[in-house]
Amino acid sequence: MKQTLSNSEKATLSIISEISNLNPFGEKRKQLETTLLKDASKNDSLEKRIQLNRFCLKALTTYYRNGPTKYSNFKNNDKEIIKNCSLFYVYLQHITTLDQHIEKELASKKTIPFEASKSILRLLNNFGFSSKESTHYFALFYQIRRAYYFIEDTLFGQCESINTLRFQLWNALFTWNIKFYDDYCHSNLSTFSLLFLGDTGTGKGTAAKALGYSSYIPFDLKTNKFKYCFSNLFLQTNLSQYPESLIESELFGHKKGSFTDSIDNYEGLFSQLNEHSTLFLDEIGDLTLEVQVKLLNVLQDRKYCPVGSKETKELKGRVLTATNQDLETQIKNNLFREDLFYRISSDTITLPTLAKRISQNNKELALLSENIITKIFKKPIPELASFVINILKDQIPKHYSWCGNVRELEQCIKQIIMTQSVSLSRAESNPPDIEQKDAKSLLSTHAKKLYEKYKSYQLVAKELNIDWRTAKNLLR
Repeated sequence: MKQTLSNSEKATLSIISEISNLNPFGEKRKQLETTLLKDASKNDSLEKRIQLNRFCLKALTTYYRNGPTKYSNFKNNDKEIIKNCSLFYVYLQHITTLDQHIEKELASKKTIPFEASKSILRLLNNFGFSSKESTHYFALFYQIRRAYYFIEDTLFGQCESINTLRFQLWNALFTWNIKFYDDYCHSNLSTFSLLFLGDTGTGKGTAAKALGYSSYIPFDLKTNKFKYCFSNLFLQTNLSQYPESLIESELFGHKKGSFTDSIDNYEGLFSQLNEHSTLFLDEIGDLTLEVQVKLLNVLQDRKYCPVGSKETKELKGRVLTATNQDLETQIKNNLFREDLFYRISSDTITLPTLAKRISQNNKELALLSENIITKIFKKPIPELASFVINILKDQIPKHYSWCGNVRELEQCIKQIIMTQSVSLSRAESNPPDIEQKDAKSLLSTHAKKLYEKYKSYQLVAKELNIDWRTAKNLLR
């Protein structure tokens, strides 16, 4: 006879079931957290999520006090509630173990045996999941923990824009609901593109890396290891560093003898991908129209040929792109293909500027400074952080625009550590005498004004009648 939940059991377990599948950085989950914890504060802290996990684990431990209950023993909606709660219970019990494995693989750069795998899989079996289902859900647990680890820990900050960014990145991995992702998308997400927009230094590469390190990776029962080490599945390149003649070779690879100096076969970035990989192409706005056409065809057909070869290869993995240019303006000026824009932007995420982040939270500058110092010295140094933050507050204008964003802040911090002061070259902090400027400085100033207007290296170059790479150097 099928079991049913009592009204009191259902009241709590149905909320836990729903919470287990929601975006942890979203408003709906926060509302349910408030209901469970009876905490109406809007604090979106790590401590609050830990508190929620403890509450859920305690409630589920109480429910399962007589041992695991097979979810198939329940009927109708109760069956789905118990299934979700069973998975969440196993996941919550092993968060620390999963996090420890992440750190071990991050340090070793290779896949290593998972010591607690048998106990996790056995517990899932006891809840009524088949061996195949248990192995899959174990891999899903590991993906979820990596997403938490890299989205929360590597994207530092507490302002509204960063919380929104975390919410968007989680959706880019798990869609709007983990169960929906598991049912339909976990093996098909490679065809969903993502475009990062934002000024230089806002952290587009860091955000892309967080996604790349959080892809789904199957678990191999025979080796007791995940099939791949997550850090080896993320590849990235900056397209602006290559001359046009080499970009195709870098992406598609080339065959020996296909052009001058091609003395051997070369495996391009696309050939290094597998179905769980992520490739991040930065500065896609710098591609010429000719290369854009070829990239469009590859992304559209998921097939490519190495330069000088007729062999067709399949494109595997997910492709992420980024640019600091205004692609809509580029499209209007026939510098970027509209069809390529739609192909690379199944979703678009715009990274906030540092100035915006500071304006939203007056603690953001101090928090970022502490984090940067921890990264530099591989450990927190509170007294040094306090010293640096005080100098920043004393010597940086209150409404400084931080044109270089977090990257500029990092250089300012290093300068303070070396010299006990910070010297800003921006016009807003130290207006120069225009008569003392040389021709290059004047040209650079003019180029910056044009870039603020057009948001395009090509348009600046066209206006000044110079090569776009020269224009880019003037803007540095």
